[in-house]
Order: sequence, then structure tokens, then C-alpha cells
Amino acid sequence: MTDYWLRQLLDDFGAKRPRDIDKLTTEDGFLRSATDFAAKAAERDLLTSRQTGDTSSVIAGHQFDLSGNMTCGSQACLIKEADEGLAQVWQLFDTAVVEGLGARRFMREIENGQPEYIRGLLKTHLAVLLHLRQIGAEPHIQFAEKPHAWCSHHYKEHAEQLGLPAALDDELAKAAIRLLREKGRLERKPFAGGSVLHGFQHPLFPGVRVAVTDSNRKISKRVMATGLYTSACTSLIGEVALAEALQYPLATDAWRVYALHGGRLEPDDDLFTEGLSESDVAISMQLPVLAGLTSREILRLRHEFQPEYVRFRLAVLEAIRTKVQQAGSADPSKVAAQVTSEFVDPALADVQLALKRSVKTLSTKSLPAIAVGAATTAVGILHGIPMIMGAGVTASMSSLRHLNKFRDRQEKIEESDMYFLWLANRKFQAH
Repeated sequence: MTDYWLRQLLDDFGAKRPRDIDKLTTEDGFLRSATDFAAKAAERDLLTSRQTGDTSSVIAGHQFDLSGNMTCGSQACLIKEADEGLAQVWQLFDTAVVEGLGARRFMREIENGQPEYIRGLLKTHLAVLLHLRQIGAEPHIQFAEKPHAWCSHHYKEHAEQLGLPAALDDELAKAAIRLLREKGRLERKPFAGGSVLHGFQHPLFPGVRVAVTDSNRKISKRVMATGLYTSACTSLIGEVALAEALQYPLATDAWRVYALHGGRLEPDDDLFTEGLSESDVAISMQLPVLAGLTSREILRLRHEFQPEYVRFRLAVLEAIRTKVQQAGSADPSKVAAQVTSEFVDPALADVQLALKRSVKTLSTKSLPAIAVGAATTAVGILHGIPMIMGAGVTASMSSLRHLNKFRDRQEKIEESDMYFLWLANRKFQAH
């Protein structure tokens, strides 16, 4: 995969703070440079290298690929995608492949000729990239533009594989567009330079589809519904094609597109039901303690407790592997729930119980027999060190034996596969 063109732009201009981006995006020279960077990036192949099924990476579907193509494209919403949507990825995967602002998409916007909209788009995506750096997520992100433009032959081929209508005049496509038009909402607002901003929303798809026109031109609800339908289909096709090319698992909400067609689509069995993958289950996991944490928090935990995290992930992935072999073809979310309830929860409970027993044993049998001098520092077990003992300490042989047993138990607890989750829980309970 090629490097992200906006990353190169950000580095070349030395933008390190939000106000740097605010200033740069008002300058005509910067916009020209951005166009040059995008034009060069757009000339390159979408994929410059093929991968071989790296199971530590996952392709983010359109619901959290930081593109805003099928979701809300505002800066606040995209940052929320980075903070909350991608947090699910960091629980068990190392890398998320996202789209961001694709170079080809940016060049299409340049051709449409709406300078204020283009500046806003550029400012938003630069701010998102800067945010990824600030939360420590950039090393865990790869940018890859999904193929959205297809010749008619390839579109038809991929559409048939997914069970999607191959043309807009197909009866299923017409019915889906009609549903979007009837249930959707279109709003028009004045925009910069006397232009008009059209915003189209439908309950099935988060975010707003936007179009900007001259003040004397209005876009109909049907046109906006058709555009949303086409984008939904091509987006799904694009991310599936990218997943197949890179041999990465895909985390997407394809159900929205299928729901739009009233359950009448018939996707290729080989694509969806040939068997459950371990990655399907891994991306569906709702792990205790980690669920609800932000990307910044999870990545910080992984860095701070790296050995414990590595052991934890290996154990969970092994449990997933075992369940997948037993399940065959099944709903990945159900298998994920089984892994949590049958393996993760009991193992975490064992750690918590062992720690309580260890503390109780020490406090009831050892502590009364220890005479602690002025230099002794006691550090509670909740900080990982049972006792640090300095000069002036006297103790009976019996109490020292209890201390040694305590240390042995503590070491065994720390070797537990779920000790990472206990550390994570302790850290965020303390805050």
C-alpha cells in the first residue's frame, strides 16, 4: 500500500497543531500544493503490493473507515469514529486499514469546483490525521483507498458475487431507491459564495449525504436517493474487493445494504457461508473492561502492559480458534459471546478471586507478626507489589514463610492469561 498523501502533506508543511491547519487551509498556495500531492497519489495504483493474509490487521468498513463517504463527514463525527469505532479493532488487532480522504476522491472534488467545500474537506481530514497522532493511533493505521470506480463488467461481476443488482434499472434497485426516497429527508441550506448545500438523510444510514450546487440549481430527492443507493452498493463492493486483494478480514455492516432490499438479495454462498473465520469472531468480541474504552485508552494499556497484553491476546485467540472449529458456519457475534462467557469471564473471575484470597491470607496470618521499622514501605497488592521492606524490620520465621507464599501466589496470578484485563480494570477504576 502507498503512503497516505495527507500524511506527506502534513509533514512537508510542518503542521503540528490544530491552529497550524486552520492557518494553512486558508492559503491558496497550500490548496495548490494539496492538489499536486493528490494528483501524484491518484496516478499510482490503488494497491502497490499484495499481502498474504496478515491476521493482525483488519479492514475497517465504511461505518468507521474515517472517510465520511457513508457516514457523517464532520470533523467531530470522524474523530468520534477514531476514538470509539476503531477502539473495537485495537482490542485484538494491531492494525486497522482505513480510507480517510482518498486522493481520487479529492481530485473529483477539485473538478467539481467548490473551493470552500474543498477547503473544509481538507481541513477536516488533516485534523483527523493530527488527532490520530495525538492519541498514539497513527502507527496502528494504514490508509488504502477503496476502489469505488468500476468498469461496467467488473461492477457487474462483483455485484453478482454480493447478490446486489447489477444495474440501476433492475427492479430490486428501483424498489430500494424508492424506499430511500420515501423515508429519506432532504434539506437545502445557503452555502458559501451563493451556492446551495443539499443534505439527504435516511434512518438506515448514519450521517448525511451532501451535494453542493449553484443557487439556481436544485437537486431532487430522487437524485439524492439514487446517489445514496449507488454509494452504498459501490462502497460495499469496494471494501470487499480490497479485503480480497489484501487478504485481510473485513469489519463492515453489510446488513444495512441487505436490509434496504428487504432481504431479497442472494449473495454468493462461497463469499458469506463457506465457513466462519477467527477474524470474524475477533472483531465481534465485546471484551469485559475494554468495551467502552476509547482508542487512546486501549492503546495506552497495550503499551504500558505489553507482556501481559501479548499473553492475554494469545489466550483469547486460541479460545476463538477452538470455538470456530466447533462452530463451523455460525453468527460470529454469537460465537464471540460464547468465548466471552465460557472462557474470558470465568478466567477473569479466577484472577479476582485469587487476589482476594491472597490478600486475606497475608493480612490475617502474617501482618500481626511483623514489627515494621521506620524505613518500611507497604505497597498494596492493587499496585502489584505486596511488600517492600527496608531496614529495621523484624519478623518471625512463620510470618516470613507467609510472605514468601504470598509472593509465590502473586507471581502465579500475574502469569494468568486474564491478568491484563485485571490491570486494565484497576487502572481505569482508579481514574
